[in-house]
Amino acid sequence: MKLETITRTIVGLGIAAVCATAQTRADQPCDDCGPGEYWIDGCGAGTDNIPSSAEVGIYLTDDCTGDPISNFVLFGPATVTRKAEGDPIAGEIETEIVDMSLEGGGATLIVGDANGLPESIGKIIQTGDPRIGRSSFDIFFEFYDARIGYVYNQDPLVVQANITCVPPKAKYIHPEGQCIPLYDAPVGGIVVAYLGDAVHQTFPSHIPIPTLSEWAAIVMTLLFLVAGTIVFLRKRGRESPVA
Repeated sequence: MKLETITRTIVGLGIAAVCATAQTRADQPCDDCGPGEYWIDGCGAGTDNIPSSAEVGIYLTDDCTGDPISNFVLFGPATVTRKAEGDPIAGEIETEIVDMSLEGGGATLIVGDANGLPESIGKIIQTGDPRIGRSSFDIFFEFYDARIGYVYNQDPLVVQANITCVPPKAKYIHPEGQCIPLYDAPVGGIVVAYLGDAVHQTFPSHIPIPTLSEWAAIVMTLLFLVAGTIVFLRKRGRESPVA
């Protein structure tokens, strides 16, 4: 193989690696809207890619008392859209979690119609303070843990937070007193456990060290192989006897 061909291959693979890595790039807090007074009125449609974490308490009792099965802490990316359909209402933004995949301690939690689940619709409403919006979501999710298998909520999990910009750095709280049945199927089925505790945090302070996507890792491996091939061919060329 000619060195020119190998060089072109490296360039192409390098571009592919950059693109694959870019797909995992997260936005930064306040990238799009705010802070400031009446920032909600000027916030248009868009998509935010947000690192997030969740603390989840699962119970076997229907009043969510006693010791939970476990308090899970999960991490992963969330994709939230701001919608532009219809006439905008002053002081309001329609939102939706279209995709969220969290994992930790052997458990997983996914959200979003991108995963075949019901829509998790939200809204940001300006409060009496024009700098602050009340953000809330009605979340439908699939949760998995080996002790209870796959479970689903058929009543929405409501989480809320006061925010000052989009994407927000905030802690969304599950209101006290909600004990949500978890079924073994998205529709119908039987109750196998209950969700009593839920906290969802965007841009958490402590997150696992991020890794490249699987495609980026494969591309990087190929880059090392090609680079090694170049070194080998050059060394072989220097050692070849002159005719």
